[in-house]
Amino acid sequence: MTADLAEALYARDSRNRSGWSEVTLTDTAKWLSGGTPKTSEPSYWGGDIPWISAASLKSPWIDDSDRKVTRLGAENGTRLIPKGSIVFVVRGMSLTSEFRIGLTQREVAFGQDCKALLPAPGIAPETLFLALKSMTPEILGLVDAAGHGTGRLATDRISKVRVRLPEGPTAANFSYAVVPLIEQACAMRRENRTLAELRDTLLPQLVTGKIRVKVAERLVEDAT
Repeated sequence: MTADLAEALYARDSRNRSGWSEVTLTDTAKWLSGGTPKTSEPSYWGGDIPWISAASLKSPWIDDSDRKVTRLGAENGTRLIPKGSIVFVVRGMSLTSEFRIGLTQREVAFGQDCKALLPAPGIAPETLFLALKSMTPEILGLVDAAGHGTGRLATDRISKVRVRLPEGPTAANFSYAVVPLIEQACAMRRENRTLAELRDTLLPQLVTGKIRVKVAERLVEDAT
């Protein structure tokens, strides 16, 4: 709900003429491409750095992934991006119906089916994320077919998309309003993930009688 409120604030405020301007997306950030370390090399995988792919990018708040690379893997075949980067899918079956986009909450690596944007100085990551997300219908209209049901979003097409961004004091005021909402949404997602992991761990033990209900309740309280 907090994320929805942030999007609603952007939709409302960006309609204002005063303090807002329209810019081409290519001028808002540094654009980066990702890659995949050699999967047959075990020293590249199983580390603690989330590796984001078209398949794993399912949440707008990126801080984890089902696949992780080591520091060595990150240096061989992929690319690291810092917290506050924007990642979106440019090739995949999901593009035929949805535009997957996320804002990194920590350092991550990412695959070749995604692009990353590092916002230019003076542009808040949260604001650029909301601006790009608001253009979802137009962006999906730029997707073409790459074969076998796979959608493709060409860089030369999406880079020409124009977004509305605040300037000067308006930019600072807007960030002040939306950043806490996004931080709260991220915290709620982490808590939900922790609770889901606890459920999967504790439920079998409760069923088999290995732990008592009161113990399970205390573990949940400690985790949240």
